[in-house]
Amino acid sequence: MSIQAGPFIFPRPPSGLCRTPTMETSLHGRLPCFLAPALPLRGSALSGAPAAPPARLAGGRACRTRAPQRPRGHPPPPPPCCQHQPPASAIPSQGGMENGSTAAGATAPTPPALLPRLAFVGSGNMARAIAAGVLAAGRATPAAPGGLPPSALYACNRSAGGRDAMAALGVPADHLYDSAAGMLAALNGDSPPPPDGAAPDIVVLAVKPQGAPAVLAELAPLWAASPPRTLLSVVAGMDTATLAGRLTPPGGGSGDAAAAAAAAAAAPPRVVRAMPNVAAAVGRSTTTVSAGADVPPADVAAAAALLSAVGTVEVLPEGLQDAATALAGTAPSWVALWVEALADAGVAAGLPRDAALRLAVGGVGGAAALLDGGGHPAVVRNAVESPGGVTIAGVLALERGGVRAAVADAVAVSVAKSAALGKDC
Repeated sequence: MSIQAGPFIFPRPPSGLCRTPTMETSLHGRLPCFLAPALPLRGSALSGAPAAPPARLAGGRACRTRAPQRPRGHPPPPPPCCQHQPPASAIPSQGGMENGSTAAGATAPTPPALLPRLAFVGSGNMARAIAAGVLAAGRATPAAPGGLPPSALYACNRSAGGRDAMAALGVPADHLYDSAAGMLAALNGDSPPPPDGAAPDIVVLAVKPQGAPAVLAELAPLWAASPPRTLLSVVAGMDTATLAGRLTPPGGGSGDAAAAAAAAAAAPPRVVRAMPNVAAAVGRSTTTVSAGADVPPADVAAAAALLSAVGTVEVLPEGLQDAATALAGTAPSWVALWVEALADAGVAAGLPRDAALRLAVGGVGGAAALLDGGGHPAVVRNAVESPGGVTIAGVLALERGGVRAAVADAVAVSVAKSAALGKDC
């Protein structure tokens, strides 16, 4: 059964959950409005005009429509496009752009028909989430964009437990290595010329920032002798120039003149930087991608297509990556804190703990669906706020508590920390 309020339809909660209707209404029914003050505006806060959103590749939920502005008291209709959409056929490219440049109006070619082999340096939570998404997409019928068969995946980890975790996902046992150099040497020894239309291999660097320099030093001598391949880094804070520099072996110190000459003649490393978030584990990551210098647009397209297997992809200038990391990369943690606070408040008001948590999660999920469908935060808020009502009273309490300033401070501190991680490496 459902309750219809204008064009909105709200599901009626099971009777067992709502022992006290007033408390249920306060916690569950007002969440879209309570969330809106903390959400970034997509348009200009002064003019009200919507800004053009960044280019987006949708591997999960996506929508480009925008709810029209309506007078107060007339809520917008439910978003028509909260369905899984097929990925876009073209992705904006930044290949060869300088940091901070814009990709407005630029489009890259369609991702290659034949995606590359995918090798993981590290097998932590993020590496496993990406591998699982890529394999699941490859098992789909027909295969989903970004999908690969198990035979195309490789992984390395010093610990047997890490290798076992990748094996459990389906990575073949003979594609698992205990060192990054051993894995890259094996790839180099088994690298026939790629067929027409195929992208080069992608090596995913998925280690902690503190461990990245040592791993890159291990890879550098072999990278220069490798066929063209792309380094896809999900290491927080490290920019593409730093990564490329560490992949370039120093000249003059090896005593091997031929090797030094070959290294000097080699093309600069191709590096793509990405920042998924923990929602990749459920296929709902919002991943930002930036290309380093001299990266062909097709390589960016291939990396973005692979990452679309675990959610949506935004291609951005690299100068915005620290800000994107602070916003999309950390958002799941901050939203979880918000949900926990809501549930605690519900318990304080008398709700059972399990019911309070379900109501908080459901309310946040519903608000996210409305906003994902193109609804402006202010429109969603106004649809719920009644004159002299429960919701506006709660919103004013949040504003008195400084919710906007707290969110802004959290983003600013996280941006600075992301930038500092890169400098420390």
